[in-house]
Amino acid sequence: MSQTMFLGSTVQCTDGKGGSVQGLVCDPMSNRLEYLVVHRGMFGGHNHTVPASVVQTATPLAVLLTLNTDELKRLSDVEAKVPGTGIVHPRSLCHPERRHTDH
Repeated sequence: MSQTMFLGSTVQCTDGKGGSVQGLVCDPMSNRLEYLVVHRGMFGGHNHTVPASVVQTATPLAVLLTLNTDELKRLSDVEAKVPGTGIVHPRSLCHPERRHTDH
């Protein structure tokens, strides 16, 4: 089943707003969605890797997860840095097992 998601769409947990879609991580061989990068918080905040398996439904305006907000907060943080600069790129996509650093 095909569903449409947009960067910036609201992410809704079972008990309230979870954040917004910051990025999508797809398997390069199959083009299947593996993870969402969900931004939680206003200033600074956290980006969490959310497995595609917990997406209940998605529309262009919102993504509904099968997680509650506490479960979302416990998921892995992810950050990506622009190589050689030390700058964290706000829209960077990276696989959760690999963290990009400026080393």
